[in-house]
Amino acid sequence: MKSLSLLSIFFLTTSVSAQYLLPVKVENCIIDKFCLDCGDKRAGYKEKDFSKLLKALNTELHLEGLDGKIMFQVLVAPNGTGCVISHTDESKNQITNTIIEHLNNFTKWTPSVTDGKKELKTSINVLFTISNNKIDGSIERIDFEKFEESFDHPTDPEITNKDYQYRNVNLPNYKIEVWNTKNSSLIKNNVAHIDIDSHDKVWTLSDTKLQVFNGKNFELNEYIDLKNNNKSGFYEISINQTDEVWVYGNGMLYTINNGVWNRQDKILPKDTNVYKIDTNPNSAEMFIGSNKGLVIYKDKEYRVIDQNKIKELPSDRVYFANRDSKGRLWIGTFGGSALIDNDNKLTNFEKSDSILKGKCITSMTEDVNGNIFFTILDIEFRNKEVESEGLFVLSPDGTLKELTIKNSGLPINFIEEVLYEKNEQILWISTRNAGLIRYDLINDTWENYHNKNSNLPSSRILDMKFDSKNNLFLATDQGLVKISKE
Repeated sequence: MKSLSLLSIFFLTTSVSAQYLLPVKVENCIIDKFCLDCGDKRAGYKEKDFSKLLKALNTELHLEGLDGKIMFQVLVAPNGTGCVISHTDESKNQITNTIIEHLNNFTKWTPSVTDGKKELKTSINVLFTISNNKIDGSIERIDFEKFEESFDHPTDPEITNKDYQYRNVNLPNYKIEVWNTKNSSLIKNNVAHIDIDSHDKVWTLSDTKLQVFNGKNFELNEYIDLKNNNKSGFYEISINQTDEVWVYGNGMLYTINNGVWNRQDKILPKDTNVYKIDTNPNSAEMFIGSNKGLVIYKDKEYRVIDQNKIKELPSDRVYFANRDSKGRLWIGTFGGSALIDNDNKLTNFEKSDSILKGKCITSMTEDVNGNIFFTILDIEFRNKEVESEGLFVLSPDGTLKELTIKNSGLPINFIEEVLYEKNEQILWISTRNAGLIRYDLINDTWENYHNKNSNLPSSRILDMKFDSKNNLFLATDQGLVKISKE
C-alpha cells in the first residue's frame, strides 16, 4: 500500500507557540484565551453527527492507496461551533484543506463544562487516520504530564536579521543568574509573569501558582477562594506603588495587602476575561485590559472605558493601556489603537493615516528625552506571515517611525515588551524566540543575548521587570533570570 508520507504525525514534543499546539498554524479563527482539553466534562462531539461528517469525507475524498495520520487542534465554542487553529500537515495537502473545511462547518461539537458552567473556549485534538481506502477520526486526549514535559526545554533563537553584526561587547559586564526547578523551590520552569515590590521581592506566576522569591527561596502564596468554587490559579499580576499586589485568576480579581487577600468582585462585569494589568506609579493608576473594556482604578475608585461610554473606541477588547509623561492615555485593543489626550479627546488610529493603523499597542516606555517606544501586535496578522512589525518610536515633535529588521539591529520583528533603563539610557527588549535585546540609545548600537551566546537558559522571555537597584529580572520558559552589572 502506498504511504501518504506527507500526512505524518508530529507529536507534542514539536516546538510550537503558546496557543498553537501543532506545527502548522491556520490563521482563520478569533483566538482569545482558552483552556486546554479542560473541564469536569470535557469537550467533544455528538457521535451520530460526527459519524455523518466521516461519511461525507469518505464520499468526497479519493483515498485509494493512501495511508497516514494527521492531527488537528480545534477550538470548541459554547454554542457548539469549532475552528481549526493548527495541524500537523506541513505539505498543505488538499485532503487536509478539505478536512479543515468540514471541521469548521461542523456545528455539533459539545463544549466542556466546569462546575456546571460551559467554558468560553476549549482546545481539543482530533486525530484522523487514513487506512484501507477509508478515513476515520476521533479525539486524542492529552496526557498532561507528557505535554508539560514536552515544553520543558530551552527555546533556541530564531534570528531573521541576517545583516546586522552583533558584537555584544557589553555582555561580559553582566552577571546572569538563573533559578529553576533543579536548583530552587520554583514549582515549574515556565515562569509566565513577574512583578517586583518595593522590598525587591519577586512575585512570580508559574504553572498558575503564585510564588514569592526573596533572593534565595520561592515561597508559595496559595489562596483557595471558597466563594469561587474553591478555585485556585492565577494568570496576571501587577504591583502598585503602595505594594498592593493585584492578581487575576478564574474570572476574579484579587488584591493582597500585607499578606491579606481580598476579592475585588465589584470591579469587573460578569464573565470578564482579563488580558493584562498595568500600573503607572506617576499617576497612581491601575489599568486593567479585558474583553469588556478598560478599567482604570485609582484611590479605591474605578471607572470603565468601553464603546458604550466612548463610541470612538476601536474595540471593547482592550489588551493594554497606560499614560505617558504628558498624561495622555494610550490604549491598545484588538480592533486597533487609540489615544485620549488631556482634553479627553479620543484619536482612533484606525480612522487615520498613521502607521499605527492596524496595530494594537502591547507595551510602552519613555526615555528622558520624551521619546516613547511601543511594541505592537498587527491586528490583521492572521492574513500575514508575521504577527508584529517591530518597534515604534514617537519623538517629542510628533514624528512616528518604525524600526524593523530592515532598518535596525532588531534580530526579529516579533518583539514582546520594552523597558527603559535611565542610568545608562538603555532600551531592553524581550522576545519570545530571539532572546533579549540591548539597545544603546546614545551610541545607537544593538546587542542580542540568547541561550546560544550567553548564560541565558532560553531565548523565550515572557516578562521582565527592574528591581530598585536596576537589576533586570526575566520570566522565561526555563526559570527566573536576574541580570546585574558585574
